[in-house]
Amino acid sequence: MSPERLTAMQWLLAWGAAFVALAVLDGAWLGWLARDFYKRELGALMAEKIRYAAAALFYLAYPVAIVYF
Repeated sequence: MSPERLTAMQWLLAWGAAFVALAVLDGAWLGWLARDFYKRELGALMAEKIRYAAAALFYLAYPVAIVYF
């Protein structure tokens, strides 16, 4: 028996749900819960400026992997 495939609309809805969940959870984690921890523990290893292109690529691609797998 072959596994059922998602339709384009189902896939897009699954991607959107994964994207929203990732954005909310990661935003809370990086922006509020662990901000001081990372500054204290990583200090000099952290970049001075946020690399927006890399962040955008990650936050758009990671939900693709979640939905795919």
